[in-house]
Amino acid sequence: MSNINSKSPHFGGYYFLQGLKLIFKPGIKRYTLIPILLNIVLYVLLWWYAWGEIQAWVGAWLQSLSNNWSWLAYVLYPVIWLSMVLLTMYTFVIMSLLLASPFFGFLTQALQNQWQGKQAERVSFREILLLVPRSISRELGKIMSFLPWLFAILLCYIIPGVNLFTGFFWVLFLSWFNLVQFADYIFDNNSISFNQMKVVLKQNKVLSLSFGFTVTIFMMVPLLNILVIPAAVAGAALMYWENFQAEK
Repeated sequence: MSNINSKSPHFGGYYFLQGLKLIFKPGIKRYTLIPILLNIVLYVLLWWYAWGEIQAWVGAWLQSLSNNWSWLAYVLYPVIWLSMVLLTMYTFVIMSLLLASPFFGFLTQALQNQWQGKQAERVSFREILLLVPRSISRELGKIMSFLPWLFAILLCYIIPGVNLFTGFFWVLFLSWFNLVQFADYIFDNNSISFNQMKVVLKQNKVLSLSFGFTVTIFMMVPLLNILVIPAAVAGAALMYWENFQAEK
């Protein structure tokens, strides 16, 4: 890989698409196959359960409307369905990250070793298991750090005028959420704290948010989103390697 220490002219979407290629490279795919298999099982189980629950909840809500308000169903029905689908989708993302997070640290390290020309290191299953408590703790910490912003957006729904912009707020929030979630693995591997990482990412807003926005869009594509999580981790690692090394 050439010019790896210089600023790259690419936008964030480029790095995500490169991540889709990286996860199937020799020496790398061993760290992505198990997370992908876990994602498939989780995806099927979660959507099998959620589909029935969404239908039941929306049906009960529609039946509760009086005749005078029945017209409201045609307006809010698509919004409710979309909201429930998005909630289910991000429940899938969070659960996938909690289950597969130990593999992603090794995935980013394997990529960095290749870019540095180092020999690939064999990782035992025991080493992965030993990393599980720390990985889950860090994931929970990241998720908890976003809860105030999530509640703030939900509050916007009841503020007249402001609620007109909630769609924009959601896109901005999810783009930043996805960026931070997936970039954290490579920053952590290079001993950069969570708060330091956020400072670096904010200093490169266009690159950072365009990456997060691309991941958010692809996350909404059924079935493809099974590959999105490891691809986003790999793409964020490449983005760090080409852009952020000198900004520790």
